[in-house]
Amino acid sequence: MKYSIVMPVYKRLDVIDFSLKSIESQELKPFELIVVDNNVDSQESENLNEIIKKFQKKTNISSQIINSPKNSGSIARNIGAKFAKGDFIAF
Repeated sequence: MKYSIVMPVYKRLDVIDFSLKSIESQELKPFELIVVDNNVDSQESENLNEIIKKFQKKTNISSQIINSPKNSGSIARNIGAKFAKGDFIAF
């Protein structure tokens, strides 16, 4: 059984490490992490990319970042769900 995690991100890079540590500590590791970037600031997007790259190298969990044209949690979750390949999706 494989599951995907969809994580919308908007201007909360200060807590992203906490979220990623929580994902990493799960007994059943996710098949993939899909981060939906709602940031409009290109510097925040670049910082997010670096954080996710480090996470992927550290954990070997497949990760991808999808840029969302709209800043909305529900839209971001729906966009992420479209890209998910797991049997189950967690938000």
